Amino acid sequence: MKFKKWTFGFLAAAALIFAFVAAFNYLVDPYRIYDTDIFKNKPREDLQSRFMKVVKIQKIRPASIFLGNSRPQTALNPAHRYFTQPAFNAAVSGSNLNETKAYLKWAIKQGNLKQALLVFDDKTMLGGGSKADDFEEYFKNPSAYKILFSSQTLRDSVATVLKYGKTPLFEPDGRRTEASLLEEVRRNGGYYEYSVKKIESGYMAERKRDEVSRLSYENFIEILTDSHENNVTLDIAISPLHARLLEAMDYRVGLDAAWYEWKKQITAVNEEVAKRLGKKPFRIVDFGVYNEITAQELPKNADQVSPYYWEASHYNARLGDMMLDFLSGQGEHAGLGVEITSKNIDAHIENQKSLRAKFIDTREYRREVFGE
Repeated sequence: MKFKKWTFGFLAAAALIFAFVAAFNYLVDPYRIYDTDIFKNKPREDLQSRFMKVVKIQKIRPASIFLGNSRPQTALNPAHRYFTQPAFNAAVSGSNLNETKAYLKWAIKQGNLKQALLVFDDKTMLGGGSKADDFEEYFKNPSAYKILFSSQTLRDSVATVLKYGKTPLFEPDGRRTEASLLEEVRRNGGYYEYSVKKIESGYMAERKRDEVSRLSYENFIEILTDSHENNVTLDIAISPLHARLLEAMDYRVGLDAAWYEWKKQITAVNEEVAKRLGKKPFRIVDFGVYNEITAQELPKNADQVSPYYWEASHYNARLGDMMLDFLSGQGEHAGLGVEITSKNIDAHIENQKSLRAKFIDTREYRREVFGE
């Protein structure tokens, strides 16, 4: 009899503990899945961002999405008039085209997708897996409630409570908050020092020249095919990388293979897929060009504000809005981007090569960053 009472008491206590953990995780909502919105700052949100986006896409059933890595995730506003509403930020930090393809397929599966914007660059093409080992499992009967009992979720909920009152890292729409980015920049010595030490000096150092010349376009072809076959209007935009980052890229792997040849290839593939399917090619707009914006100097004074970039790799919401205005046909900056096709790609690339020396001194840059 005592054993039965003890067993019942143990099971009742365990059930109460599990119920408390689930209720606590739900109310704190460390990954912004349940929209309880009690704790504005979600310092661990990015740890489950890949799973969270699967759940959110299923819940929202977006009419439009944008895809890519942390560059569009940070800068693009899903509420912009360019997007058909409801729109969703499906870009993820460190994402590659394998993950991008999966999010597009998932959004199509929800039955409401009409428009997609793929913002990418050469790094998006590199790598075939996912940072999450169980990424593919996210799409198999996803439930927002299956992580409520997780010990990791509990730890992240506690961390969220302890960070209450701190500057929020993310906006509800998935973007990084400008306040948190500004704090990060100033904590690292300002825009220029942060960019040189944290981004440029090691950019693509782990890559080899032959690796970037052997990129696979299979995922890109599948993205194009899925969009055509499901009547999704796809725009493709090349990220407006800062001129300094292009110099770092050239130093490590060479611009010809990693940048110029890659642009030629995606242009050709886009038109080949469209021809095979009897469709019109999707629009590709190259924002990764030399101009006064992409070559603007990063402030060396930590108290100064950079108008367009957080560092050489990530542009801010102001430039993101300008890109979306351009794609909407309402932008005031005519030279911000160039629509590229097989008819103008060669001339476009030659023009970019000739503009390079006008906007940046390669020898001085390499001396400044790499000590040459």
